[in-house]
Amino acid sequence: MLVSQLIIAVFVNTVLNTLWLSLMYKMPFIGYLPARLSKEVIATPLQILIIYFGLNSTQFERIKNKLLG
Repeated sequence: MLVSQLIIAVFVNTVLNTLWLSLMYKMPFIGYLPARLSKEVIATPLQILIIYFGLNSTQFERIKNKLLG
């Protein structure tokens, strides 16, 4: 879970999204990078915590037990 979230944050959100924005709006890649990097530094740990607590909640356990038998 942690590794997949970090790969998404670093590669997809930071690199690819920044590249696509720079191509779409014809602005230099390096112009978008600081804002995108700072957003990922803040958002990624929060997303990891939300996923962790969501998957470890009692409500999720009840749903999982109902679905799996």
